[in-house]
Amino acid sequence: TAPYRTAFYLEVENDALAGAVDRLADAITRADVTRLIDDIAKTAPVMARGVHAQLSAFYTWAMPRLDRLPANPCRDAGRPPAPKPRERVLSDEELKALWNVADKEPKPWGPAIKLLILTGQRRDEVIKAEHSEFDLKAKLWTIPGDRAKNGKAHLVPLSAPAVAVLKGIDKIVGTDKLFPARGNTEAATSGYSKAWGKIFVQVEKELGEIERFTIHDLRRTMATGLQRLGIAMPVTEAVLNHISGSRAGIVGVYQRHDFQAEKRHALDAWAAEIDRIAKGKRRGNVVAIRG
Repeated sequence: TAPYRTAFYLEVENDALAGAVDRLADAITRADVTRLIDDIAKTAPVMARGVHAQLSAFYTWAMPRLDRLPANPCRDAGRPPAPKPRERVLSDEELKALWNVADKEPKPWGPAIKLLILTGQRRDEVIKAEHSEFDLKAKLWTIPGDRAKNGKAHLVPLSAPAVAVLKGIDKIVGTDKLFPARGNTEAATSGYSKAWGKIFVQVEKELGEIERFTIHDLRRTMATGLQRLGIAMPVTEAVLNHISGSRAGIVGVYQRHDFQAEKRHALDAWAAEIDRIAKGKRRGNVVAIRG
């Protein structure tokens, strides 16, 4: 039988592994693993730990089948420490700069970033979306359960700006993917880390040096912004599809209200706030209270 190829070619949906050396699995050393993990950790420390765990699991399985490998090369390889809970929230100035950069950025990343900002949904839920999930007349996005992190289908009301972004994304013949990969339209586009790095550089050109923020920080920024706008926490959690906090435990068992009207109000209010920020208007001191 053919020997096992390098463990570096595990299916990780990111371009971080593109530079890995193609060698037999029993020729990989802990230094090779450390260099790979260090390279990924420069931009994605959480992913680096995940890749390390996948490699280690692979070698735990493969060790009995690899006669020439004395030990699991992941065992003593370096890996980033467990990340501290993030608290990064973008300021109005940073949101404005990011929106302006996205406005100039071509597909897929310009429209994708705008949808991430406007909807507050997870990166893969946006990047791997399909045209058939969107009902633009009803202004509703249905994320199927098999793509939602918690396994439950999620209804996302679409604000007018979000609908406008979606109308600007042409459907590619032969695929339903919103952002298909070049050369393989059946798959969603990849390379988020590299693209995000370039976009962050453009933001810094506009603002000067700032603390780095991630795509996931956009969700925290929206959650914080909704609270600032007077949106109730259970509604914010419903928008983000979080089954935690006020929607967890015994409350979650008996609370079956879907918050659809409240979610639509929240996302419309957030879109208006983003429009205000992008246009550089000052925030007023009047808060609309919804019964």
